[in-house]
Amino acid sequence: MAKAKTYKVKALINIKYDKTVAKIGEELKVKKNDLEELIKNGYVEALEEIKDDDNPKDGEGSNENDEAGEKEGEE
Repeated sequence: MAKAKTYKVKALINIKYDKTVAKIGEELKVKKNDLEELIKNGYVEALEEIKDDDNPKDGEGSNENDEAGEKEGEE
């Protein structure tokens, strides 16, 4: 399943988006599908696209289990 692109935006008004409440000037994340309408209505200002690499999938980039695996193999 492909993830929707996400953008970091700055609220130009007090806004509730999804489950996030942002006051004027605060930053929040919005989906690309909603971005155009939010900008057109003057609700937000786009800051930057958030890369998928910023949010690694479960298990990737984590070394939690590496150490435990080595200990199990040692006697």
